[in-house]
Amino acid sequence: MKLPDHRTKIVCTIGPASSPKPVLRQLILKGMNVARINFSHGDLEKHREVIHRIRSLSTELGVTVAILADLPGPRIRVGDLENEPLTLEKGDTVYLTPLDIEGGKNIIPVNYKRLYESVSPGSNVFLNDGFIQLRCLGNTDKGVECKVEIGGYLTSHKGVNLPGSRIFLDAVTDDDLRFMKFALDEGINIFSLSFVESASDIEKLRNLPSSMVSLFMLWQK
Repeated sequence: MKLPDHRTKIVCTIGPASSPKPVLRQLILKGMNVARINFSHGDLEKHREVIHRIRSLSTELGVTVAILADLPGPRIRVGDLENEPLTLEKGDTVYLTPLDIEGGKNIIPVNYKRLYESVSPGSNVFLNDGFIQLRCLGNTDKGVECKVEIGGYLTSHKGVNLPGSRIFLDAVTDDDLRFMKFALDEGINIFSLSFVESASDIEKLRNLPSSMVSLFMLWQK
């Protein structure tokens, strides 16, 4: 196989729109070096099909394409909302609570018990893949008081991101280990791990039984 002359790697996320064979072929011909598969979405059988498709095209075209398995890690999500979608407008004040309640206009439940410890005044809170952005004003008895910086529509179980904040969750979940076993069986080259807090998070994966970790590299992101 011909290796690329350049050192910069072009990483492409493979999803429903980019997984058909004709599209993958064009991505490879245009310079894709690494195909990223996001294990937060889709099912394993679909991932298997995409992996085999990339391998087949790589061989056919004589181009080396690595495959990166992006492990989802712990997931913080919005809880159940009473009326959906909830409309958040810029300047609104909302409260985030770790309590298992049904959310309403001004209070949004989050399935993260240590929310108060992770955020402080000035912290950013992103909802729905970052489309909605909040700024923490402080912790109150009602919940974490936030001002809406960028509004939008919010529905139940959307993702919550706390950029720059310490997350008190195990970086490696049981689902991650299951996905990793599948990916290794499929000959995946590279892994990425979310929410790494310390070296022990990396070591937990490195110290898996040797039959699972042979010939793999681990990338932090």
